[in-house]
This record gives sequence, C-alpha cells and structure tokens, in this order.
Amino acid sequence: MGVLVGWLIGGLLGLMLSLGFFFMGTRIMDGLAELIALNRKGGTVSPSPAGRPWFPDHQAPAGGMYHWSTPGEGQPVGRLGERVKLRVEETAGAWARVTGSNGWSGWVDGRLLAPLSPPPEETPPAAAP
Repeated sequence: MGVLVGWLIGGLLGLMLSLGFFFMGTRIMDGLAELIALNRKGGTVSPSPAGRPWFPDHQAPAGGMYHWSTPGEGQPVGRLGERVKLRVEETAGAWARVTGSNGWSGWVDGRLLAPLSPPPEETPPAAAP
C-alpha cells in the first residue's frame, strides 16, 4: 500500500512539473513572438510602465551592444541584439538609461545609439461646422 501511495504522489508531482514546464515554455514562446513582431513593426504604441505611450527614439547599432544595470559600474550584464528599438529615458554623461517595448530597462553607452525619426504627431479630428 505504501509503495502505491508513493507511486501516485510521485506521478502527480511529475505531472505537475511537466505542466509547469509546458506553460512556462508557452509563455516564453509567446513573449518571443511578440518581440519579433514588434521588431518588424519598428515599435509599438502600447502603454509603457511610466503610463505614457512607448515609441522608440533610438536603436542599438549594427552588431548590437552591451548593457549594464547601473551606469558604467563593473562588467556588462548582457547584450542587446543589433538594431533593437529603444527609448532613452535619461542620461548621465555618456550613459543612457533605455527601455524596450516590453518594459525592460538598462544602461548603455549612449554614444553608440542611432537616433530614429520621431513618432508621428497625432492630429485631433477637425471640428464639424
């Protein structure tokens, strides 16, 4: 009886673990698909974490670039792909804190960023006579 209970508990735990990996993988793939679609569009107008519409004003250079969690301290924590669309939120000397359309934020060497054209201006509809 004890072996059967142990086998059932182990089977249930295995099933739960498998389902967790499945759903985690599904969310990762959904996020990757969204990033690819946004990169092809060149940006998005969805709300940013700050509450204002997000639109890129710069992009990473060809060949990509490194990013840091704080400006210029220590080793870089990662690398951005080439021509990733970004918005500059603030600067500190040559450093720029940038955000991505997905809410990611980090510090980069602002001198390497390539400016993009500004977002199109929204014109209010003409008043009816």
